[in-house]
Amino acid sequence: MSGRKLTTAVRAFACLSIVLLCTPALADDHGGRGGWVTAWGTSQQPNVPPATVTNATVRQFARVTIPGQLIRIRLDNTFGADAVTIGKASVAHRVQGALVAAGSTRSVTFGGSASVTIPAGGGVYSDPVALTVQAEQDVAVNLYIPGTSVNPSRHGGAVVTNYFSAPGSGDFTADETRTPFTGTFTSTYWLKSVDVFSPLSTSAVVAFADSITDGTCSTLDAHDRWENWLAVRLDLAEGNRPGGRRAIVNEGIGGNTITRQNLQPPPGWSASIATCSRIQGSRTWCSSRGRTTSAVRLPRHRSSTECRTSLTGSTRGG
Repeated sequence: MSGRKLTTAVRAFACLSIVLLCTPALADDHGGRGGWVTAWGTSQQPNVPPATVTNATVRQFARVTIPGQLIRIRLDNTFGADAVTIGKASVAHRVQGALVAAGSTRSVTFGGSASVTIPAGGGVYSDPVALTVQAEQDVAVNLYIPGTSVNPSRHGGAVVTNYFSAPGSGDFTADETRTPFTGTFTSTYWLKSVDVFSPLSTSAVVAFADSITDGTCSTLDAHDRWENWLAVRLDLAEGNRPGGRRAIVNEGIGGNTITRQNLQPPPGWSASIATCSRIQGSRTWCSSRGRTTSAVRLPRHRSSTECRTSLTGSTRGG
């Protein structure tokens, strides 16, 4: 292949933000025909700005995009400088805020153990959990962190309000009320993905690109990224046809690049507050210091918003 053709091919690849991953349906010892499909996921990033967890419980939420009768979670310590111990974990159905549905909490084990230690740079899958989920349902994932000043490997732009108990408060993974969860954050700590075992889905669409995909300028807790709307449209179009439904997984990272190393920061730029102003119907442009950075599609009812533009360089996907 000539150098020009190779360059063109690389550039074309760099423009792709969606990869269709097809996983064949499998006969499994869980009964019937089906397989594990990632129904929610996110990329891991460094702990910037620094945050710590001390002998507390974090309650965070993942909106799964396909239905099923079993789930499992994946926890990653990709950017952790030290091993992290998960003292206990559980999953439940979310009601509102930090409140979860009474009686829905299920304990999570890892190789049969209630606790697990994840080495720096490592990851772990949980054992299967018997929790029935529907497409577009929020799953609460509770993690008790018994250590002191533990630095989380995380995804910075969750655009979802998650919760934590006070430092030193201990284990609340079995508590279904909102009372202990007095603090909030909008990142995702250690939670890499939620897999669903279902005969209705055999594949996932993975979106991997920069801040437009990650969700910059989307609305906190509104789930109005373009991937969210794609998930709804696919769900409506494919219905309950066995094997027809596709999960949607957002692996976007603000500032991400594919064909070259991102400059940290780009010349003449710094992380700042950017203003999103509406231009031409539903197209919204984000600009910083008078210079346009990106364009995203937002729901037509929104007139303007403020978004934080992250220009601190690329990070690594999972």
